[in-house]
Amino acid sequence: MSDIYYVVQDFTNIIRGAADPSINSFKIKFLQKRVPWWNNECREVIKTARSAFIRFIRRRFEEKKTTYKKSGSHARMIIKEAKNQQKTTTNKQKRGLPM
Repeated sequence: MSDIYYVVQDFTNIIRGAADPSINSFKIKFLQKRVPWWNNECREVIKTARSAFIRFIRRRFEEKKTTYKKSGSHARMIIKEAKNQQKTTTNKQKRGLPM
């Protein structure tokens, strides 16, 4: 019984040894580029806006709609501020100015 195990193990190792160099293997990387301005505040605001949207979709009340609209506009404002802050920081670094 143990002889069969070793024969099968040797056969498997031979097949894998021949297949590994001929089969391309690669690691999956992030498909989206990470942006330098994204921070925890942006993540939390987007999370809040998404939850407000889900609450609005489930119960289509007017107050849920206004909450969803306000949280969405707040999220856009926070993201815009983060982008502008990153631009000014990058420009100051390029010019050699103190931040």
